[in-house]
Amino acid sequence: MFKSDSLMSKILFGLFAFVIISGGVYVGVTLSVNTGLATELNNYTLGAEINNNSSFKLESTLSSFEVFTKDGNTTISDSLLLAEKSIVGFVENGCEPCLIFLEYLKTADLENNGYSIVLLSSDLEFIPDELKKYAYLISGDVLEQLQIHTSPTIIGIDKSLSIKFVLGGFNKVFDIEYITKYL
Repeated sequence: MFKSDSLMSKILFGLFAFVIISGGVYVGVTLSVNTGLATELNNYTLGAEINNNSSFKLESTLSSFEVFTKDGNTTISDSLLLAEKSIVGFVENGCEPCLIFLEYLKTADLENNGYSIVLLSSDLEFIPDELKKYAYLISGDVLEQLQIHTSPTIIGIDKSLSIKFVLGGFNKVFDIEYITKYL
């Protein structure tokens, strides 16, 4: 019906090759992501600053800013960061990665590993009850001043208020190994 050098046989051969190659790439990517291989490889190349869309700079000192307690009293951010190592999360309601980050904090047991936790948001209603003791209100003006454009933005700070890591968003990289490596 078709000659081996006809246009139709070349098209069919090209289509067959495309399907085989595409399927192989799909299977390879799916397996590497599902087994964590892709994440493990990325851990070595990402570093202490990932997707930083804020004014925070590594090794710089965190500037003081005003926050509010649950009962409406004003305090300064420095007074919340007296521990040797602090993890500060800027989170927002309606942000799925923020909810995943908060779920992680509920199970991570960071306090028993020597880390204090501070959660800052313009809305505290969505913060789980187990984490409300770490939560403080922050104004939109302060968020703009700090140029927080990604939620969550997670920073690691030492006792001298030096910024040791900045993460924009929440992904598999953020775990106790990552925190220990950079903070």
